[in-house]
Amino acid sequence: MSTRTAAQNTALLTPKTAEQTPSGYAVASPEKRIESTVDPLFKIKCLDFNMGMQCAANNRSLYEKLLKAFAENNRDTVAKVRSAITAQDQETARRTIHSLKGLAATIGARELQMAARNTEDALICGKTDIALKILKTVDELMEFLLMQIRLAFGPDIRDTGLQS
Repeated sequence: MSTRTAAQNTALLTPKTAEQTPSGYAVASPEKRIESTVDPLFKIKCLDFNMGMQCAANNRSLYEKLLKAFAENNRDTVAKVRSAITAQDQETARRTIHSLKGLAATIGARELQMAARNTEDALICGKTDIALKILKTVDELMEFLLMQIRLAFGPDIRDTGLQS
């Protein structure tokens, strides 16, 4: 029986990598462990941090700016979609929800992306009643995401350096 140190017992395991151990897992590098346990962006529950970082070319500063810009520029996006549907302006509603879908994908908000896609599909099919029902889910996901982003950044959320 081998004796392990406390550090070995608490080593963070990650899914398979190029260099696999017999168990199919490999110990993450110390840098990755620190980033994943300390970085406030990693802790935003409704974001796929790795997907967002990949879209930001693994540039942490850029990813932060994208999240801040998303939060600042999309506070009323769902209301705009709802208003356009109510005004029977299907093209504006479809274009706006399509943009939200793409932005959600870029920052790694997969559930929001899927709900926006379903809303867009309903609009394309002319099913505005269904689109409005799905839009309620989009609204809930947006509110939760925006709250999580605000919690991660605090009051400094407007300092993005990105244009809308």
